[in-house]
Amino acid sequence: ANNSEIILFDVDSDKKVFIPHSDIGNTWINPDGFNDSGWQTVTGLPGGIGYEKNSGYESLISFDVGNEMHQDGGNPNTSCYIRIPFQIQQQDLDKISSLKMEIQFDDGFVAYINSTKVAESNAPATIQWNSAAPAGHEAGIEEIFNISQYIADLAEGDNLLAIQGLNKNTTSSDFLIFSRLVASEQDEIYQNLSESAIEYTAPFNINNTVTLNTRTYYQNQWSPLVEKILAFDNGNFFPVIISEL
Repeated sequence: ANNSEIILFDVDSDKKVFIPHSDIGNTWINPDGFNDSGWQTVTGLPGGIGYEKNSGYESLISFDVGNEMHQDGGNPNTSCYIRIPFQIQQQDLDKISSLKMEIQFDDGFVAYINSTKVAESNAPATIQWNSAAPAGHEAGIEEIFNISQYIADLAEGDNLLAIQGLNKNTTSSDFLIFSRLVASEQDEIYQNLSESAIEYTAPFNINNTVTLNTRTYYQNQWSPLVEKILAFDNGNFFPVIISEL
């Protein structure tokens, strides 16, 4: 399909950050009904949330949480709460065909869209306010999580991506959450496909004689129709026999 991207939020989008030092419940993942006015507001580039005690992530970090997450801070926690609001117009929502979260993280995370868990990596089976990543994970190039199955959880107007970032322990030298959310919008020709249409994603077997009719769609134009007969002598194909001259 010929898709175009809709960036629902980028790395420099506004976000709210909070390091819990006690259990505040899980209403913070809700798009409505939660007051985050006391949370730290983070805006602009580079957009990352984290800390770096040595060197590596400092160029990605907009808000340093080292004083509250590292043991040097006095009351550390391995978890970091992040709320990223974003908006979608109905005309864009109707066109979205796929959804992906691109993220660089150290060491783990759990992500929610409008309260529904949509992705996680290097996270414990049961998540608590002070959970830690079960193993180390270094952030490198962004990792892509296909969360297209959760498109139905998006809403017209206000939406929220909530991320609980997880560090391995409070003595870790670094921590990072650096993310963006990208949707793909299909061209009009694909929006009007039959509900019974099946997307070609892998080779398929042809066991009987069939006639294939194909076109290609490129730069808003269809190619001429190409017809091809694939014939099999398996009882469904009867060759012509010249019996008399």
